[in-house]
Amino acid sequence: MIEFQYVNGCQNAGETLNNLKELILDGIIIENEIKITEVLDIDSAERLNF
Repeated sequence: MIEFQYVNGCQNAGETLNNLKELILDGIIIENEIKITEVLDIDSAERLNF
């Protein structure tokens, strides 16, 4: 399982999301093996151990 957590506006998040999507399209990673979570606030960050 790959868990990708990101904050909106992070300069690297967009590129990383695109890379993960490419890996899915290429069949390298199965979509249900990835969990993508946007960290919305400090409470979420703490709960997610971001």
